[in-house]
Amino acid sequence: MAEFQSWLQSQKLSAQKSRGQVATRPSTISVQDRFDKGVDDAFQYITYLCDRSSGVPAWGTQKREEWLREFWKKESILAGAVHSAVAKIIGLGWTISGGRNKVARYATILREADGKDWDTFLSKFLLDYLTQDKGAFIEFGSTVKDGPVQGLFNMDSYECDLTGDWDYPVKYHDISGKWHKIPRTSVSHVSSLPSPQVNMHNYGYCAVSRAINAAQILILVNQYEREKLSDLPPNGIAAVTGLTPRQFRDAMNLYKMGRENRGNLIYPGILWLIGNPGATGGPGKVSIELISFAGLPDQFDKKVTVDVYAKTLALAFGVDVNEFWQINT
Repeated sequence: MAEFQSWLQSQKLSAQKSRGQVATRPSTISVQDRFDKGVDDAFQYITYLCDRSSGVPAWGTQKREEWLREFWKKESILAGAVHSAVAKIIGLGWTISGGRNKVARYATILREADGKDWDTFLSKFLLDYLTQDKGAFIEFGSTVKDGPVQGLFNMDSYECDLTGDWDYPVKYHDISGKWHKIPRTSVSHVSSLPSPQVNMHNYGYCAVSRAINAAQILILVNQYEREKLSDLPPNGIAAVTGLTPRQFRDAMNLYKMGRENRGNLIYPGILWLIGNPGATGGPGKVSIELISFAGLPDQFDKKVTVDVYAKTLALAFGVDVNEFWQINT
């Protein structure tokens, strides 16, 4: 209980520093009462404990956003799924209908979105939407306050903060370190599976978050195979008999020096271990037994594992698995 109270206090202090004003809304918009804060706090604490036990930063924190931004790049199939989703949506194209002058004006705005082009703008937007729980943000550029839109600009999700303020729902942290309050008429925010928790201000649960557990398993499988194929021994316990500790260290040092002198950094060559003379003057027997800390389960089938993983990714991204993976039945 003491840990919960300490965590809750730290969360409230963090919210006061980063989010600023508490959510407000005109009374004419909704008559819905606030949810019970105690239930919200308890639920968030349970989520925090579960995430902490898996090594993944707690949901709803800036640390998790940073972690997610790097995590999806570490597993090739997950990165491919992100790319496929982005490429598919970019390829859909768009049309504008209406009066000739308006069509020409807004077509130019879309073609020059983000100061470059539509594909670049949409790619950045979708990348944040798919890989960040916080979601994606668009700024409507204008030369005057509340004036007509002059341009569309993607906003770095990591540098945005959801305030809950009705008039200024987003704060943006620029590269100079300055915070800017963005009025609701100048910004659009969208997230995947936005939370119903009123104090989370439409914070979401992105596709990569939904795939974390499955991706981590495949990362470990790939890491295990990499260790098996590399010239380095896997993590474990090595029991050496027939040599004294000093003799073994000397042999390893000579081996390392020889590799460096020959430049054998990829193909290491052979490590020679010479046994101790026995009691009768004959050579002693040298043996090494390696007990690995990790191993694959009996009858492990990587193809089946990868196929199941691909199907899990399809569920997480909300698409048919055949859009990025061929399942052979």
